[in-house]
Amino acid sequence: MQEIYLKQGKTKVRHSKHQDRLAIDLNLFIKGKYITDPEKYHPLGEFWELLGGIWGGRFEGFKDANHFEYKEVAT
Repeated sequence: MQEIYLKQGKTKVRHSKHQDRLAIDLNLFIKGKYITDPEKYHPLGEFWELLGGIWGGRFEGFKDANHFEYKEVAT
């Protein structure tokens, strides 16, 4: 699927953290309404970062506010 998304321009990466099960996309609902405004994800993204994760709302270039990624720790 990743190769198809790459060809369609839906992604810029050949290998995604999603494929390694190290990332998820969360859809935010407030009072039953699906939220698409990236700013509304900000508190959740900051909390995720406090837990040690990587939040897509801080990506350079394309902001991916609903992207939450596990941060690998070097040992």
